[in-house]
Amino acid sequence: MRSIKAVHISTVHHSMDPRIRLKQLAFIAQAGHEAVFVTGDQDARLLDDRVNIEVVPFARGNRLARILLAGLLATLKARSLKADVYHLHDPELLLWAWLLAGRAGVIVYDVHEDYVTALGQKRYLSLAVRSLLGRIIGALEDRLSRSTHRVIAEKYYAERFPDATPILNYPEVDLVSEESCFSASSRKVIYTGNVTIERGAENLARLVAESSDYDVVVVGKCDQAVFDRMQELAGPGSSRLEVEGLERFVPFSAIQTRCQSEKWLAGLALFPDSDHYRKKELTKFFEYMAIGIPLVISNFEPWQRFVRDYGVGICVDPTDMRAVTGALRWLKDHPGDAEEMGVRGRELVKNELNWQSEGRKLIDFYESRMG
Repeated sequence: MRSIKAVHISTVHHSMDPRIRLKQLAFIAQAGHEAVFVTGDQDARLLDDRVNIEVVPFARGNRLARILLAGLLATLKARSLKADVYHLHDPELLLWAWLLAGRAGVIVYDVHEDYVTALGQKRYLSLAVRSLLGRIIGALEDRLSRSTHRVIAEKYYAERFPDATPILNYPEVDLVSEESCFSASSRKVIYTGNVTIERGAENLARLVAESSDYDVVVVGKCDQAVFDRMQELAGPGSSRLEVEGLERFVPFSAIQTRCQSEKWLAGLALFPDSDHYRKKELTKFFEYMAIGIPLVISNFEPWQRFVRDYGVGICVDPTDMRAVTGALRWLKDHPGDAEEMGVRGRELVKNELNWQSEGRKLIDFYESRMG
């Protein structure tokens, strides 16, 4: 087996980003290759995962400085490392990819998000501005990434990048719990991941406001303004809304521990409808499946198809709390069926929909492009 030196670069993502650090880089190192992370995270630290860290300084809180200065510094640092593979994780790094072209390494661009529809979430911009910026950014991303080998984290990103290779963001096998975390008698439902209005924070708050039968546990970074809005909407039910991650990044290890340490009725994703999220297969779907709990998620057609194909949950109108509580009540009243949903989810993640299979694809992808 040929040894590979893979340098991953990001000035945007946290140094403990699950996709970059905990999955891709860790898998590369564990497979016997050299893994390096060039990061702008000043708090980055070494772990026992054999991933080497190179930190580049940049002006915090200044987006333009990050794009123009941090991206350049990170690219020059990566260039000096003389890698077999340069793996870019931020679209702004495409501005500097030409600096790597002469180093004979393979240049990979990793599409984490649909940045075109993500602009549609920026409500502080007018609709016309969002539309114009989306077209400009989409065209630039496509043009600048054509000289790279593209991989995508979501299946539907192939609509924009049909030549890209899917390296999907499935969970690690060790997230699969030894026993099911489902209990029909539990009052608790869980939401994992970043907490924003666009990701359904208000709907989570409305659930405790309108039903005293359930406790909502939220594990993920939540800004103070979003938390305040959730408390306002929850009203007297705010005591049954727990947010772990107020104004702080929550490491995935903490999310995993919380998921596996308690019994849950369901995992939630009550996202409002949007172009950005409608077609996504959210990573949290697979995380809920891994611990054996049913999904209660929004009734977007692609999400309905996901639930129908895998048989792992119930889709509801996320704005209709009667429908949400009705789904949760059905899980309580049909514990056998609900438990079967959880069993199917655990088996799927254990045997098929896991990062180990995707990690092997990543190594194969590198080797095939290196020639």
